[in-house]
Amino acid sequence: MANVQNSFIRSKLNKDLDARLVPNGEYRDAKNVQVSRSDGSNVGSLENILGNENLLDFSILTSARVVCIGKVVSEPTNEVYLFLTSNTDPNPSQLTYNPFGESYIIVYNSLLNETNILVQGNFLNFSTTHEIYHANLLEGLLFWTDNRNQPRKINVNLANPSNLAVPIYYTTEDQISVAKYNPFQPIQLWQEVNPATSPASYETTMKDVTSKTFPNGATALTGGTSGGGGGATITLLSLVGEVPVSSTPEIYGAASVGYISQAGAAITPILDSSGNPVVVNTVVYGAGSVNEWTVGLKKNISGAPVVVNWPTLAAGTEIVFNANPYYDKDFAGDPNFLEDKFVRFSYRFRFDDNEYSLMAPFTQVAFIPKQDGYFMYVRDGARNYTNKDDQSAAYRSTVVSFVENKVDAIKLLIPLPFLKSAIVDSLKIAELDILYKESDALAIKVIETISASELISGTDSSFFEYDYLSKKPYKVLPSSDTTRVYDKVPVRAFAQESSGNRIIYGNFQNKHTPPSTLDYNVAVDAKADFDLKEGTAISSTSGIIAIGGSVTIGTPVGTIQVGSIVTSATSGVTILANTSVTGGNLTSNLTFDKEVTLVNPADLVFTAAGPDTQTVSKIEYPNHSLKQNRNYQVGVVLSDRYGRTSTVILSRNNSLINGFRGDTIYSPYLSSGVDQDSWPGESLKILFNSVIGPSTKNVSTGEPGLYNGLASSADYNPLGWYSYKIVVKQTEQEYYNVYLPGIMASYPQSQLLELGKTSHAVLLNDNINKVPRDLTEVGPDQKQFRSSVQLFGRVQNTAIAPAYPSSPPDAVQDLSNAGALTDQYYPSTNPDTVSTISNLNDLFEYNPVNPPVPNYFSQFYLNESNPLIAKISTASRIGQQANQTTSAGASVYVIANVTVVSSAPVAPATTPPTTTITYKNLRGTLVASSIVSGVGVPEDTTIVSIGTGTPTTFVVTGEISIEADTKIAMVPGFAANFLGEPITPPIQYLAVYETEPVESLLDIFWESTSTGEVNELNTLILNATGGGAGLINTSTSDWDESYVLNNTIFNQDFQIVDSFNTPILPNQSAPAISLVSVTLDSVINGYDTDVQFGGGGASYFGLTQPSPGFFNIELLAAYIGQGAGNGIYFGQDSLVRNFRFNIIAITTDGTNQTTNTYAINAGPSNVSPINAIPTISTTPNLTGNPTIHSNRLITDIATCTAANGSSKGDLKAKGVSWIVRSAFETNATSNYPNGANLATGENGPVLFSATNTEIISGSDTLAKGVIQLNSDIAPAKYDITVGVQDAGGGPPVGTNFTFVLDLVIVPASVGRGFANYCLNNSYSPTPTDCPQGDFVQSNYVAIEITSSTISTQNGFYVFDVGDFTFSQWQNENFDGGIITLNRTNAVSTGGAGQPIPSDIPAFANNLANAQQILEERNYSGNADFGNSVPQTGAISNYVYEIV
Repeated sequence: MANVQNSFIRSKLNKDLDARLVPNGEYRDAKNVQVSRSDGSNVGSLENILGNENLLDFSILTSARVVCIGKVVSEPTNEVYLFLTSNTDPNPSQLTYNPFGESYIIVYNSLLNETNILVQGNFLNFSTTHEIYHANLLEGLLFWTDNRNQPRKINVNLANPSNLAVPIYYTTEDQISVAKYNPFQPIQLWQEVNPATSPASYETTMKDVTSKTFPNGATALTGGTSGGGGGATITLLSLVGEVPVSSTPEIYGAASVGYISQAGAAITPILDSSGNPVVVNTVVYGAGSVNEWTVGLKKNISGAPVVVNWPTLAAGTEIVFNANPYYDKDFAGDPNFLEDKFVRFSYRFRFDDNEYSLMAPFTQVAFIPKQDGYFMYVRDGARNYTNKDDQSAAYRSTVVSFVENKVDAIKLLIPLPFLKSAIVDSLKIAELDILYKESDALAIKVIETISASELISGTDSSFFEYDYLSKKPYKVLPSSDTTRVYDKVPVRAFAQESSGNRIIYGNFQNKHTPPSTLDYNVAVDAKADFDLKEGTAISSTSGIIAIGGSVTIGTPVGTIQVGSIVTSATSGVTILANTSVTGGNLTSNLTFDKEVTLVNPADLVFTAAGPDTQTVSKIEYPNHSLKQNRNYQVGVVLSDRYGRTSTVILSRNNSLINGFRGDTIYSPYLSSGVDQDSWPGESLKILFNSVIGPSTKNVSTGEPGLYNGLASSADYNPLGWYSYKIVVKQTEQEYYNVYLPGIMASYPQSQLLELGKTSHAVLLNDNINKVPRDLTEVGPDQKQFRSSVQLFGRVQNTAIAPAYPSSPPDAVQDLSNAGALTDQYYPSTNPDTVSTISNLNDLFEYNPVNPPVPNYFSQFYLNESNPLIAKISTASRIGQQANQTTSAGASVYVIANVTVVSSAPVAPATTPPTTTITYKNLRGTLVASSIVSGVGVPEDTTIVSIGTGTPTTFVVTGEISIEADTKIAMVPGFAANFLGEPITPPIQYLAVYETEPVESLLDIFWESTSTGEVNELNTLILNATGGGAGLINTSTSDWDESYVLNNTIFNQDFQIVDSFNTPILPNQSAPAISLVSVTLDSVINGYDTDVQFGGGGASYFGLTQPSPGFFNIELLAAYIGQGAGNGIYFGQDSLVRNFRFNIIAITTDGTNQTTNTYAINAGPSNVSPINAIPTISTTPNLTGNPTIHSNRLITDIATCTAANGSSKGDLKAKGVSWIVRSAFETNATSNYPNGANLATGENGPVLFSATNTEIISGSDTLAKGVIQLNSDIAPAKYDITVGVQDAGGGPPVGTNFTFVLDLVIVPASVGRGFANYCLNNSYSPTPTDCPQGDFVQSNYVAIEITSSTISTQNGFYVFDVGDFTFSQWQNENFDGGIITLNRTNAVSTGGAGQPIPSDIPAFANNLANAQQILEERNYSGNADFGNSVPQTGAISNYVYEIV
């Protein structure tokens, strides 16, 4: 059969023509199809489109009455993601949390008709008042923002792959936030050792595991062929180091002893019969052979030595004295890697979607100097030990060689926010990076990446232990990670979009508003003893003890304080988790904040509520100390749980409280009263006087409040301040230590000149760079240079005589008081200044060929090399005078000089060699041990003995030859050691200057390792100060804008409570906390304006006290607009109507008063116009979904009035407006695009609107709204929803009105006929009677209306259409398929007059009368009307309207 094909290129629906006459390219009817507009060959073809179908019932899926507030479509997967909630925020401007609100994210697959709940829970915190502004799906990650919560995201592939009825993968805010959890705790470097002992002991985790011995230890090998042993002594070879014995004058005592049985074996300690380690009893060198040592052992007990026999040992066995207990024979790291480095450690998490957390705070430098920082002196001529003189080595090399890192193994204890068993699932962690940073490098490196499976392995705890073995990092972090010190993900965002696989946010709040100041003070003090604030006690109380009941305890061991957490492992005892001590005298009785069940006796264990008060640095960082002579400013940085940090917050308190002052403090040099041997170093200490707040969030001001992660709580606040970090600004940075070979006070030859004002010192090696000469504007022959370097003395040489044993037996050290030859110097804040630098000869005009007699220049170190000398202007005396020999300063040199007659060196076989000098012309007195100087006399030459008789002689040290007639001088010196070796002059003992630090221009704060949780810190502050922890009964949910004068805003009277939620009442007896006063300090609106004293000084609010300890806040006249006040209503400007009530409560414990500040954020809630008085009024009545018949020329559709809930009449119109929420063409006819909302302009023009004005109605001002249409609208039926709204947001029930606006009329009949008439009305209107050419036949159209609600519009509308057909007439006179019945201008009377045009009808109640009017006006008054013939399709194919 024939195949008819039609291309609908014109895309035109044509219902005017008969189906047989529809032109090619048009169509007459269509359903669920569209015409293709592609560029291909199928242009103009019909394509199927899907119609609407009910696919999913949310209430069945979720078992809740939920509303969809957002969606995102994934076309490639035929999926749509929907955001659903049952929650409507009653106070959307304050983002109120509803713990019972149900929220969901679901996905629907249209291809498979499958639904899956991806996430559900109240923690999603969706609300119908905050729709999802935008959502993006990128590579399986669904991002969204609603400007209510922080931006979030989920992995749709991981969310619920098993399609569980209740999904379990995402259950907390931590898991869905775009900003990830911020690890705020630094790595811990201390640990408990021997936990079974009581009390437990603790140590640093920084260890030297590659040194076999302590610094004062030694190693040796057993000698002989069999090694020996089994007796009281043993012979050792190749001894390297030092072996202290019981008579050693040092604090360590005799050395312990161990041995290594074979290569690679561990050190085995030698034990006595009781199993205790033995110690060295005797050491004798050279008893059997020059290079052998004989060593004996004894028990490590006081009193007379108890000899212990050696075990039998093989030859070549290595003996270890003072063995390092941490020595690791199997150490796998590089023992030298950290030697020259100051290294810090940190960590970060990688999460399951490849995001990284911020880096945790770095540790302090992991550094312990070799020899634990001690200068050592080892010299034993009797035992031939390895010589060591660190003090002399320091000034000779100008560096301290042992200030290198001895640490080569560190156990890093990484704190976890959850137990290891839970952390991977709780935070969706994939890996843990352990980070490494050197002090002089910018790069941050990774030393190890720990997988999730490794992280959770081992014993379950809240720490992950990692053993770092001096391992080189394996990768460097990119600079973008290095500079990412805080998270920039917005707090809330209106806009979100993706570009290039990046998520972009716009119109956002990027940070929280921090407190302007905090209340704390700072002090500098010695590091506190290690104390975890833990204790134990035995209870003798039994039974059920109510909250606050007294529990009797025995004498406690350790620390018990208010706030301590109590537990017990005693059978029969029931103590709930986190039960805290609330009071009692803490020594014999206690009270708890929870009910407990005890037995008698019961072992109670007490731990600190948090780490904030624990003092661990003395063990964790044993050699660290605060720099002295520095200014420190201490600040606090707050952070939410996701890394959004505050600026640095400083203290407002400048008072002196128990040695604590302000936020800035000066750390002076130590005073002479400090015991240097026991001094542990100093640290900064912070005393918090008041809690950190406010505790509640304030959306209008951006204050986040305090963190509350419990989603079941009405106070749930995941974005509140979560952690704090102490930061320090210290701009005095790099400095040098200048190690000097002594300092000479005053001048060499004039020992009293400028004493205390001038000193001199030799500059050698690198000291020349540390104390540089100013070389600007100097001449070519200049020999003396000025210097602007300022110095602070730290160590000075003393005049104490060195003490030497007179004979070698039992003398371990050649010099027994090496440590006394230098002493701590205590400078003032005024520095010393190097005024001149020159060499020795030029500075003093010294001629070494012809030295002065006496010659004190020999006191300068290396004087014969003409060294550089620094002349120092001093604030006070430092160093020793050239002629001073004792620390008392009372003795001066007895000066003598002679003329040499001859010199005769003694034979070289003499030990030590000497020279006999014959002299003459003695001036002064010769004294043994005097130091000799002169031409040809070596440095450090001293007099050994003085001859008697004649010729006069004396003997000096060394083999020297001096020419006759040479003048030499002698000045008394210190006695030689028993070996006869020369003694260093007193000026040449170590002295140390510290250069003035470089002042940094970078005004920045540096992070410290002092961090913690804000809530824990607040609890500790309250427990320590006896202050009020907070307020109870502060709900203002009933407060709305309708409240009148003297209404109170809190639902119940509030009270001040302590940290255990116990109300604090006035007039309580000590030691109970008593309430002194409560005041309303200020009320701040969102513009930071104090409105407590509003217009004209009138108060808006007043504090009331209905009964002692109970308070409320009442509304005063100014608040409701009476008198001077403007009045408050729930307007669009939330900053005006939301307030922060600042309340100050003073409490006392009977001794000290504490000022407590609280902030409550509150404001009146909205009263919907549907509930306001006067009530809503509409004309015509729009209730009950009525149909309003009108036409498009009547623009005013309805007039409506409404009021807000304000109690003041002239405010009732404020913020209230009528709007047309939606207007859709009924049945989606073809005048406008499908789905066009003619009220909002969505998919079509705006044709409906509302005009709002204010009107006076009695004593009230009302909001009047006139609902209007645009006269260009097409006549049709429209479904219209109008509503009234105020600042309360979305439409509450009862504020919307839906009605039908009918702008069309359906005729009862439409017919077409004809009328015959003669142009000359005297003739009969027939062709035969009219003169030729006068006969006219004209068509008419008769339209009958019977259904109009306006009775005067019902009747016949008859049109003179001439010779047009019906459709031709319609096309000629009206637009499209519309026929307008103009009732307003219709001609209702006959008679003579102007002819009626074809678009204006003759109107009458019946057809005959209408025809007569047309006959009289248009047909010469005499016409013959033919019958009206109904027109096919005239009613169904056209739209009629009456105007």
